[in-house]
Amino acid sequence: MLTKAPRHKEGVKVADYLNNELQQYCIEIHALLKNLHIKDDSLKADYMTFMLEYSDEPQYEIFRLIFMFNQKIKPDGTDYADQIDIFAKIITKTDELDKYVKGHECMDSRDQNIKVLSEIYYVFGKMTVNEIVEKLVADGHLEEYEESEDPEKKFDKELLDNHQRRIYRYIQKYPSFAELKKTAFSKQQFISF
Repeated sequence: MLTKAPRHKEGVKVADYLNNELQQYCIEIHALLKNLHIKDDSLKADYMTFMLEYSDEPQYEIFRLIFMFNQKIKPDGTDYADQIDIFAKIITKTDELDKYVKGHECMDSRDQNIKVLSEIYYVFGKMTVNEIVEKLVADGHLEEYEESEDPEKKFDKELLDNHQRRIYRYIQKYPSFAELKKTAFSKQQFISF
């Protein structure tokens, strides 16, 4: 069972809390939930970078907010007033992260794997929704959408549509392949797991 995100304690500098405790917790959540299928360390780093830039999951939003918080510090070490607003957003996202983690704990490992594999296949495999569905079905992660190979049996279009909607939901917010070509991710070779 995963613990809740650490909270800021009185007497601890906000910057220390954010840059040490909370950031470390977010790294641990990423490692537990996302790095299940990646063996190559450079791909792990690239995947983390991709998620930091494009994911709307709370652990990555917290990273971006911590970066913004750190950029608001004056060279003499005094704080800008809008750091309070950023810190308030971080607290809200921390509450969302607790809900997100609890939701993940309720998912079975099969569903977690399907979500992570969909993201990895999209980012590093440059696979479309249909290709991801085919790969996940072939690897036994998703149910086959044909009842059998017997041509007299009915093709289960509804199950295929459900698979496609599910995978689309996981990757819909990520940039298109055309946009990805502008990034370092397009240079990665897909590595089988």
